Amino acid sequence: MVYFLHITRRDFWSSEGAEVTADEWCVYFQKDREFTVPGREGADYADWRCPADGAVRSLWLLEGDVSALNPDRLLVEKMLAIARRQTLPPNGGVIG
Repeated sequence: MVYFLHITRRDFWSSEGAEVTADEWCVYFQKDREFTVPGREGADYADWRCPADGAVRSLWLLEGDVSALNPDRLLVEKMLAIARRQTLPPNGGVIG
C-alpha cells in the first residue's frame, strides 16, 4: 500500500489556502541539525537522519505542503513534532 503524509496549513491538504513557503521550509530545516538541506533528491527535499536508527528518510516541499511517501512510525513522529512547533490552524495541521 502506498500513502502520503502531509504537514499542511489547510483544512485538507489538497484544498486551496495557506501554504508552507519555501522560505519557511529553508529556515526550519536549516535550524534542525537532524536534517540535511538540500536532500539527496534536490533542493525541495530535506533528508532526516533518525537518531534512533541512523537511517535517512526524506521530506519534500510540494505545492505548499511538507510531504513524505510511506513514512514509518519514526518519521510520522518526527513530522508530528515539526507540525506542532509551527504556526498551524486550530486542528493542528495534522491530517492523515
